[in-house]
Amino acid sequence: MAEKKSSAKLMQADREHWLQMGMVSLTFAAYIGKDGQWTLKVHDTIAENMGVVRQPFKYLYKDMIKEMSLKLMGYVRSLKESLTPEPLNTSATPYPLQIKSGEGGFPEVPTVTKDQYTKTELVLLLRKYWKLASGRSQTRVPFAAISANVAAFVAPEYLPEDRNITIQDPQNMRKAEIEELLQFWKAREVSHGVHSAFRWTAYVKNNVRLPAEYGARYDVATATAATKAKRQRRAKAKNPKPSAARSAPAHAASLGASLLNHRRCRFAMELPLPIRQLYRPLPA
Repeated sequence: MAEKKSSAKLMQADREHWLQMGMVSLTFAAYIGKDGQWTLKVHDTIAENMGVVRQPFKYLYKDMIKEMSLKLMGYVRSLKESLTPEPLNTSATPYPLQIKSGEGGFPEVPTVTKDQYTKTELVLLLRKYWKLASGRSQTRVPFAAISANVAAFVAPEYLPEDRNITIQDPQNMRKAEIEELLQFWKAREVSHGVHSAFRWTAYVKNNVRLPAEYGARYDVATATAATKAKRQRRAKAKNPKPSAARSAPAHAASLGASLLNHRRCRFAMELPLPIRQLYRPLPA
């Protein structure tokens, strides 16, 4: 794919950088070709993007570009050789871990095992807790604000006492810290229940810190809808609609009264006014 699309992609990116930010660049692009060997290309569209008819930079300074290309290829090859293949996941649990929902919508803390955990799972787990704390209105966790004042968002019982581990962006946490934190929450889930493994004590809305709600809005809406539906069922049971068999005689009586009223009104219109006022339509 790099052999076919790299030049067009880099040209498009250089053009957008120039139009949006007035930025020019000289790109050294290295990739593995179809033959399995590393290939390097120098992408130079500086003069073209600026609208100047001039020889490209890479042709003016061929020796410098060649020397830089050789150094870059040596550097890339050394990095490739230093890479070690990642171990295969041979267990039954899929990788990455799937976070399931338990009682009351609270997430179940995943069990940490070797080669089955990434930092992304902790982000997803904290987002689920944050959604519950914000009354199911938010999913983005403001890690910067939390790390600046962890005590305002997390009660002490939800953090290990004998370790200096705090809540921050999982991307900035060490793997050992994440594993220990998850193991601590998993132990609380077993002893206290899924709803008490971890909780935020506050959340942020419009840059204002508010007490955690844990689904209060959702629960109120659900209870209101259930109460309304219950009232409607009671009203229907109290005043059931008449069936077709029972309503047919009433309909016939109403139709007969209407026809009789029509005839009486026509007859009354032909009488003098004082006598006409004595006639009233029959009740339906």
